[in-house]
Amino acid sequence: MAYKPKAPIVFEPLVDKDFRPKSQLIVAIMLSNSDISSYMSDEEISAFFEPKLGGDRVQKLRSAMKAAFNWTLPSTTTNPWKGVKYSISQAFGVDSEKGKFLVYQLTPQGGKNISGELTGNIKNVAGKWSIGAEKNETTDSFRLSILKLVPAEFAKLNQASSIEALPFEDLLK
Repeated sequence: MAYKPKAPIVFEPLVDKDFRPKSQLIVAIMLSNSDISSYMSDEEISAFFEPKLGGDRVQKLRSAMKAAFNWTLPSTTTNPWKGVKYSISQAFGVDSEKGKFLVYQLTPQGGKNISGELTGNIKNVAGKWSIGAEKNETTDSFRLSILKLVPAEFAKLNQASSIEALPFEDLLK
């Protein structure tokens, strides 16, 4: 399933303590690309990972996300993404024998793609979008390959006018 919104879905990567995006999918993407972990409990964060994260690993995640997000602060003059808001500009559902994945393109609003055509993927585990997963050579190579193969497939479908914009909620099915 391909998804190309008519207008990008823009979200603030750092959120107010009293506000969380409602979509579990958006929270999963933000946990990989923002400092939202600073505003979540250990249990809330661990729920997004398969296998579950222990206390030390949750703290490492928080530290890494904080360090990465500090690069985007408005005061960071050398960073072209300072004060960035992210948008999801296209996504592709991959359903295979290795599982159900969402491969997505995350772009700084008004900027270029962060890294190549598609920037990340998350796996649907028992109806929830999950970051990570058991790592082995087969699954790692598969996850990397869909980041490379899906953009070309998306471009072909787009050129043939065989994809259309879908409601964002369709990605949660």
